[in-house]
Amino acid sequence: MQTSIKLGEEIRRVRNSLKNCDQKEFAKLIGITNVHLSNLENGKKLPSEDLLVKVFKVINQEVPAEILVMLPRQQGGGHHHR
Repeated sequence: MQTSIKLGEEIRRVRNSLKNCDQKEFAKLIGITNVHLSNLENGKKLPSEDLLVKVFKVINQEVPAEILVMLPRQQGGGHHHR
């Protein structure tokens, strides 16, 4: 399965774990447009690590390691938490 699709399913799973939270509300919570959220959930766009952190923060969780390893490694001097 394509990485973007898998990550999109994960974002949708988090959103669906919140009772009665539609795309528009969830997008507002994580600071993106609902169009962007829709693209992410449908696997059309790849989320950044920062965005995934915001997604999981909504449910008071860290981004699971198995999700982080799916992200393409960023080029340049990104800071990585160990």
